[in-house]
Amino acid sequence: MWIAFLPSGLSQVLARKGDCSYGIYILHFPILQTIFMSFPGISAPALFCAGLFITIPVATLSWKWIEKPGMSLRPRLEELVRSNQLFKVLAARLTATRSVRF
Repeated sequence: MWIAFLPSGLSQVLARKGDCSYGIYILHFPILQTIFMSFPGISAPALFCAGLFITIPVATLSWKWIEKPGMSLRPRLEELVRSNQLFKVLAARLTATRSVRF
């Protein structure tokens, strides 16, 4: 949070790269746990550094490949919800892709 108040404009530079803050929030815990379980004797500063250097790139990729494309679906989903067509579209896609074999 303190980065947003820096006078250097660092927050604006980071914002142009994409908003990976949600990815950091969601991914940091499983990444830290994985590091800790893989290296049980790791010190807190080493865990912090390893977690930081792994979490930020993973969160950035999450933003680029999952969150941003997902956000581009919002106008279409809003249109489907407003027109009460969402469930019809989902049901049609489910039945079209489902193959029942006995």
